Amino acid sequence: MDVFVSADMKGVTGIAAPTDVVQDETAYSDTQSLFVDDVNAAIEGALEGGADSVLVNDAHATMTNLPRASLHGEATLIRGTPSRGR
Repeated sequence: MDVFVSADMKGVTGIAAPTDVVQDETAYSDTQSLFVDDVNAAIEGALEGGADSVLVNDAHATMTNLPRASLHGEATLIRGTPSRGR
């Protein structure tokens, strides 16, 4: 079984204000840590549930918010803003 996780920073555990998810704000690095923790929990759950592979899409804004080095080693990450017809 293959699992696809599309994750956005809005709605991450502990996020309480719009400024928490803005790259130039002081709370952003804390939000990144919370974000990767939530995504890693989803990855671990998928693997424990029998997933053969997990593909993760960083779906927030520029799609460069998940710290690659902190992402679960069994997952593959899609990052960077593709052409979205804007």
